Amino acid sequence: MRRPHLSGNRRNVITLTLLAGLMLSVGFLIAPMPSVSAARQALTARLSSNRTAQKLVAIAPAPVRKMVKNQISDLRTAAAWLGNPGNSMASTGAVTTAPTMASITFDGSPGTGAPPATLGPYTMTPFPDDTRAVGIQVTDAPAPTPPLPGGSVLGFSTSVRHSEVPAGGWATWSHGYASDVYPVGQFSFTPTVTLLMPAFTGAFYFYAEPDSGTFSVTATADDGTTSGPIAVVAASGATYFGFYTDGGVSLTSIAVSCPTCAPSGFGNFFAVGEFGIATLPRYADLQLTKTASPASVVAGGVGAAGQIAYTTNYRNLGIDTALLTVITDNIPAGTTPVGTITATGLSCNGAAPTAGVQINCTPNAGAFGANPAGVLPVGASGTITFTLAVPAGYPLNSVTNSATITSNTPDGNVSSNTASTITQV
Repeated sequence: MRRPHLSGNRRNVITLTLLAGLMLSVGFLIAPMPSVSAARQALTARLSSNRTAQKLVAIAPAPVRKMVKNQISDLRTAAAWLGNPGNSMASTGAVTTAPTMASITFDGSPGTGAPPATLGPYTMTPFPDDTRAVGIQVTDAPAPTPPLPGGSVLGFSTSVRHSEVPAGGWATWSHGYASDVYPVGQFSFTPTVTLLMPAFTGAFYFYAEPDSGTFSVTATADDGTTSGPIAVVAASGATYFGFYTDGGVSLTSIAVSCPTCAPSGFGNFFAVGEFGIATLPRYADLQLTKTASPASVVAGGVGAAGQIAYTTNYRNLGIDTALLTVITDNIPAGTTPVGTITATGLSCNGAAPTAGVQINCTPNAGAFGANPAGVLPVGASGTITFTLAVPAGYPLNSVTNSATITSNTPDGNVSSNTASTITQV
């Protein structure tokens, strides 16, 4: 059958109209769905109808064909996601999930069941019993053992009431849990609480149970990435929410909001509790930078004209203390040291460098807090400076100086442990 000829304007009108329909198909994915199967069936129907659109698009100008092709690709990606049994638009327990974000992954698979021992790649540690009196106002929850990094705790952005299930102020939960929960709303009558994560949190789970209404959960990482909001329907029992990061970032907060909740007689909108946590793998991240001034010198030059001033900066950017820390610096052979080394808090402070000999610098006892020798705590930093003269007759056309920092603590980024400079002569 011969294909009818259409003018350029006519073709554009047809294909742009089809494109608008495809874009509405993408928007259709965002609307609430009764089930995964319904979403998948509806989306498949859209793609089927769009096969006719693809035939018509073939006669459109190249830019329009590309736009429509991209929209159809997006729809197929969404269909594939819905076809994965691990993903859902409306799962048991009334938790609405979304595709995994860049740095945070949400896992609500336990639903109202008991929490698993692991979350993603992390082994989880449940929070201990809260021994404080039932009914008091609190702004944090006791941390598990061993202590979290820096002695940090789980904080609440607003005052909550310490309660217990089933006879300590909160009657129901799920999966037979009987311990601490924290109803939100009695003291502040606010429909929102933000769980403030301890430092270096890699994974965290909790349960939430509302009195009524619909509430949402949003997790945030320290790089600004968010996962959510995840909508939750009330009266489904205490529901599990688990979030974990890819290891490159840490969770900083999880906001739970219920703007439609109706307060009970005590002003309780919902309760959160049954927490579990895993911190990021502990490691140091030692970093060394080195500068030399000036960029070039004159061999045998008088005063500063023939001298090189070196500055080495070191620090621990990791999440664990560096033990047995050593900074080594190779003094270039053929140079003449001028004065002594300045390195506050290090063993090499005040020593005279020797040409062709390696110097070793370690933290002194008590130099960085109440720590023994060799310890460089998280966030600690310092500077090493010394000066070398380049004598007349120096045999090379440049002077190279390098330094390295090491410890016996695992290092998360060894590429930053060495630094070098080259000064022209």
